[in-house]
Amino acid sequence: MFEFLFGFILGVWAGQALPLPSVGTYVQSYFVPKVETAPVQEEVKDEEEEPLFTGEMPVQVPTV
Repeated sequence: MFEFLFGFILGVWAGQALPLPSVGTYVQSYFVPKVETAPVQEEVKDEEEEPLFTGEMPVQVPTV
């Protein structure tokens, strides 16, 4: 009896804590054709980017 209660409690906890695979999803994904996509290459910029800020940085914040 103790083994049954322990197994039941452990089974309920495992069913809620661990995601179990869906057989229907597996069967559907088996028959879907696999489509391979070509890797996308990023454009290479030859020229360097300009800095965002080129002025002088103020040391103190002006008071109003």
